Amino acid sequence: MRARPRPWRPGDKRYARQRRVGFPWLQFMSDLEQEYRQNYITSNALRFRASGTVGLVGVFGFLFADWLSGYHLVPGRAQTLLLTATVPALAVPLIVTLHPRDGARALRQILQSTVLVAFSALAVINMGRFQHPEFPHEAIYLVLIYVYFISSLLFYEALVCCLLLSLTYVVTNWPLWTPVQLFYQGFYLIMANAMSALGLYAMQREARLSFLMQNELRQEAALDGLTGLMNRRSFRNHLETVWIQAQREQATLGLLLLDLDGFKALNDKYGHPFGDLVLRNAAQILKSNLRRPLDAAGRYGGDEFIAVWSGVDKHWLMQLARHLPGQLEGSVPERPSVRINASGGAVLVWPRQGLFKQEAIRMADRKLYEMKHRNRGSIAFAQMAKPAAPVVAAAVR
Repeated sequence: MRARPRPWRPGDKRYARQRRVGFPWLQFMSDLEQEYRQNYITSNALRFRASGTVGLVGVFGFLFADWLSGYHLVPGRAQTLLLTATVPALAVPLIVTLHPRDGARALRQILQSTVLVAFSALAVINMGRFQHPEFPHEAIYLVLIYVYFISSLLFYEALVCCLLLSLTYVVTNWPLWTPVQLFYQGFYLIMANAMSALGLYAMQREARLSFLMQNELRQEAALDGLTGLMNRRSFRNHLETVWIQAQREQATLGLLLLDLDGFKALNDKYGHPFGDLVLRNAAQILKSNLRRPLDAAGRYGGDEFIAVWSGVDKHWLMQLARHLPGQLEGSVPERPSVRINASGGAVLVWPRQGLFKQEAIRMADRKLYEMKHRNRGSIAFAQMAKPAAPVVAAAVR
């Protein structure tokens, strides 16, 4: 079974890494290539539909023009081939891009349909040329243009298809040509393929570079520049996603608000560079306690952090609340004598109808400020009312 592409999430370094190492062969790392292909089929759905529409207009327009002119260059069996093979194949991009859930499968189907279109069109050209020498041989160049630039195939697929198509055209038309015609036809086919391939390579390289840079910009927009955690807005968006999923699956969420005690005094005493170091180290410790893809941490503002864990139970969250302050206490090796304290509020919640994530955040915030006034350097635990309906058992961590 083909592995699903890894979903995009803040903190993903694959895009920047791929851009640094380059992609001269128009191929990304395995999982990133899958993601690109899925993105390619969804973002270019209109282009694929347009390619099918242009092809259908071309076929029916050619048949109409041949009938209207009275020359009848297309024999009956060629018309039958166009209507029974080429036309259905041209309709494939219109169909598979309506719901492109599996990008790799959709691209394979479009490749198969394009190959059928190209070679059925070649068969029609050959039938016409063998019956009428004046049949326009330039039609083969229209087919090449269609495959390279209109069909929206990926580079190597379009290149191989067109080279095989050109070779087949030369072999099947050999008896009709004089040596001079063969030389010039071969020369123009080679040049047409070379120029088209260079143009398509440049276009698809720019498309891949744009894909990487757009995702890098999304990363920068979603992350806090100092700590590398999600910023407040992206964390709220993520929490909305996991909240809905937990509600659908009747699973639990663990929510934590954490605040560094006396951070302003540390900043004033040791300077802002040291304060930045404290924040970065606290962020790394918080991130090291994340376990699953849906777990996430963010900088909520200043020296305050927020985190969410999916599918945790009461025991695991209470244990985290006991041990996390101790992990933070010795988190700055550059100044081991400086004591870092953190207070927080941890809430175990069952998302359900009528309960909103803001209520869970407010509960964690109340517990945080209880600790600020009553027992600094500790994390208070609270459990929001368990629903009457049974919930999915929490996963063992």
